[in-house]
Amino acid sequence: LDNGKTIIDWQYKTNITGKLLIEIGDYLIDEVRDKYNVDLSFKDMDKIAEDCIEVAKIRYK
Repeated sequence: LDNGKTIIDWQYKTNITGKLLIEIGDYLIDEVRDKYNVDLSFKDMDKIAEDCIEVAKIRYK
């Protein structure tokens, strides 16, 4: 997200979490939904991406 550099306090930076949401969503579209023909709506993918970020926030406090 930031040219491989460590981002301090990323959990509190909405521009970083926003980029993460987009990257996770793109991954889900390209590598899960389209590649394996999995029936995922955009709402489903948004929820998965949000949950991933919440887990990461807890894990990397």
